[in-house]
Amino acid sequence: MPKVTIGITTYGPIPRAQRLVKTILDTIDPDISYDIAIADDSSGGKFDNKDRRDFCKNHGIALLESPTITGIPASWNRLVAYARQQESDIVVILSDGVRFLVSGWLSRMVYFLDNNEKIGTVGTPTVGGPTFDPTDSRWDGHPDRVGCAVGCSFAFRTEVHSLIKNVD
Repeated sequence: MPKVTIGITTYGPIPRAQRLVKTILDTIDPDISYDIAIADDSSGGKFDNKDRRDFCKNHGIALLESPTITGIPASWNRLVAYARQQESDIVVILSDGVRFLVSGWLSRMVYFLDNNEKIGTVGTPTVGGPTFDPTDSRWDGHPDRVGCAVGCSFAFRTEVHSLIKNVD
């Protein structure tokens, strides 16, 4: 089973990342080897980050703080660098506003990446507001090709990422 780093981007004092982590812990597959890291630009915005630091310490989460506001692409790069240090095979990038409602999401991403060699990224379907009904047949669709995965929730193999020339 591949090792996975789940990376979360966040900014500001609102505990959105903490809420996301709770849904991850509620829906994660017990047989997946994973760790969680949060790339946080809050201290660059002069926000008090004590609650997030305490939360991460209590849950064994790596908190990657930046002294300046670096933005989303730089936060993604910090998370990938962390995943490489951890020797992770797969990186999952999530925005702090994402919530997981159904168990098995991570094992499905891992399976897809393990069984599709020529794939760059895989994403999860996103829904907004109170309209989500898990019994609705539209959520039972088969995976299909799209131009790219949604930027708030996607995963890729670390080795594939290494092939990309990144000027940042």
